[in-house]
Amino acid sequence: MSEVLDLQQLLQENRTLHCDRNYYKTLHEKAKAREDLLKQENQQLNARIRYLEQKL
Repeated sequence: MSEVLDLQQLLQENRTLHCDRNYYKTLHEKAKAREDLLKQENQQLNARIRYLEQKL
């Protein structure tokens, strides 16, 4: 009987860890996409600064 409980506990823990992994994987993907957008925006702003400085 104890082995059945241990197996059930392990299966439940496995499901929980799987859900946690998916949650954090999604968070990481969103953060990476946000970082990529910010890098692109930063490049555009730096290019605009260089352009405006040349006009001075």
